[in-house]
Amino acid sequence: MQLTNYYDHPEHQLYVVFQFYEAVHADEFEQMIIVEQIEFERYFDQEGKRPRHLFGIHKRYNQKAMHCNNMLHAKHRMKFIPNAWLRYVVLIVTLGMLIVALVGYFLSR
Repeated sequence: MQLTNYYDHPEHQLYVVFQFYEAVHADEFEQMIIVEQIEFERYFDQEGKRPRHLFGIHKRYNQKAMHCNNMLHAKHRMKFIPNAWLRYVVLIVTLGMLIVALVGYFLSR
């Protein structure tokens, strides 16, 4: 089970492989690493359950590549609670429970 979209290259330990399942994300990642002047190789893999875009990047660029990867995921991430009203309800309920807990603490002293 893989929780990240990157892993060490199975054959060349000096490289990291980044994988993207959506072409839009892969193209955007490519533009970001070009701007950062990171050398890379791109490969489109159609084998397996889902086609994927693979980027091979040398580990000397690891910090810059990770930054680009994190910025890409931050840009395209979904909100934890997508509905604004539901977010406010959860916030109000949590705040209410905190107030009740504090009142109970101070009254029990």
